[in-house]
Amino acid sequence: MRNPILNYFVRFIIGGFFIFSGVVKLYPVESFELTLVETGVIPWAVSDWTARLIIAMELFLGAGLFINSKWLPRIIRSTILLTIFFSVYLIILWYNKGGEVDCGCLGGALTLTPSQSLIKNALIIVLLVFSLFGATPYLRRYRLVFFLLVGSAITAPFVLNPIHFDRTIPGEESFPFRLELEKFPSHVIADIPFDVNSERYILAFMSTTCSHCRLAAKKLHLANAKMELPPIHILFVGPKEEYPEFQKESRSAFGYTFFGDKTFFEFCNGTLPTLLYINDGQVWNKWQGNDINHEALNWIEEQSKSKN
Repeated sequence: MRNPILNYFVRFIIGGFFIFSGVVKLYPVESFELTLVETGVIPWAVSDWTARLIIAMELFLGAGLFINSKWLPRIIRSTILLTIFFSVYLIILWYNKGGEVDCGCLGGALTLTPSQSLIKNALIIVLLVFSLFGATPYLRRYRLVFFLLVGSAITAPFVLNPIHFDRTIPGEESFPFRLELEKFPSHVIADIPFDVNSERYILAFMSTTCSHCRLAAKKLHLANAKMELPPIHILFVGPKEEYPEFQKESRSAFGYTFFGDKTFFEFCNGTLPTLLYINDGQVWNKWQGNDINHEALNWIEEQSKSKN
């Protein structure tokens, strides 16, 4: 690709795609984190950091492809290596979860299967190889520009979508408290397949149309496969016809019941999703929104294993 205009055009398109790919992964970043966990390679405890560092590399290399500098060959080679890394990740995901799973490569902007994304990556690698061997030599290093670029790329994912450290701490003074089961509609109690007064279990309050609820259900699905959790039952509000899409996106197969009563929101304080850990009819802890994470689920597992 000796034509410098064509060469730059190709790099501009690929660089723009990498930046776009990085940005859309940030919203919501939890979806990308869970996809990394699903491969079985990235531990859940570091998935939030890993996801943001991968996004930072995408942003840096994407922007680096725009700059005609002496560093350009290294930027192109690094972009090829990152694309190969993504391809290996896709193969592992395909092997572990099948060919129909969303690879998360474009966040929530577009659903791609591993095979579709591998084809995309192959095209990117071919174009980058041609760009590498046809690139015009440049003498300027633009050290300050690259220093600022590295700093901006690394900090951007953590600033635009920061990691939440202010989690709910188990054991607050308000716990435990009695779950007011008498406020549950009779069909809900009848539908829950375990003794709600004498067992340890998890109740999840969700809406079929809530994207955050789908992410929370996916977290529960992954945790249930890897941990020893008590029985889980989901209580829903929202259109019943949305449930198949909810189930497909979250890949959860837990028992569920449509609540069908306005008292639903008394148990979640109007915030969805809400998770209650219950033991002998007492709520021992509650998590909402971003607090539903691997720390919370680890806590539930530890409590479930204890004899107290």
